[in-house]
Amino acid sequence: MLIKDFIIPERMSIQNWLDQFDQHFIRKSDEFAFVLRNTDEDGRLVFTPHYKQHRKRYGIYWRVIEQDSSEFHHYMEKCQREQALRDATIDSVQVGNDQYELQHQVKGERTHAVTWEGLNGRRAEPDGWFSYDLKVQPDEVNGLAITFGRRASGRLEIWVNDQILSEEEFVNVYSRSFYEKTYPLSTEMIAGQTSITVKFVPIGGCKGIYGILRTLKL
Repeated sequence: MLIKDFIIPERMSIQNWLDQFDQHFIRKSDEFAFVLRNTDEDGRLVFTPHYKQHRKRYGIYWRVIEQDSSEFHHYMEKCQREQALRDATIDSVQVGNDQYELQHQVKGERTHAVTWEGLNGRRAEPDGWFSYDLKVQPDEVNGLAITFGRRASGRLEIWVNDQILSEEEFVNVYSRSFYEKTYPLSTEMIAGQTSITVKFVPIGGCKGIYGILRTLKL
């Protein structure tokens, strides 16, 4: 299911809608709650103080975009790609988030959580390593999706159940950005197993991964 996190003004531009925001963000009678007017979400969204939502799912940030704009189509395509990724996900761990890492039996030596360019991650120092346990589906074609940062040279070994899967080499070009790679997991590597241990070992300096580490159905 696509999670909609944007609002589209109706019969006016974004700027006109924002310029008259006091007419489009209306308090509900005597309640300390507000609803929208002249959007595609009229009558559905109710905004209340943050402290009242501690037991409910809630949204804090909303994008305001114009219907049929290039931004709208680009955003919808991006959402559909992300939804397809979620649908294909077998298991995932939010790297650098201790709660989720503990649920996936994080282990390691000379390793630490980091935040870089808005993404949480985990890095290991020279002679260090870190690992997670993730579920797989041996009757399916499985893959491992990893997000790397373009911030260092050297190599990072990727091991699965004590077998080398791949070695990611980083070019010596510094860029404040990320890229994702998906590595197929061979049938022999996961045969008869419902989970795998994925281990990362840096070669030639401090290296790591970011974002969400996933096992996928390919």
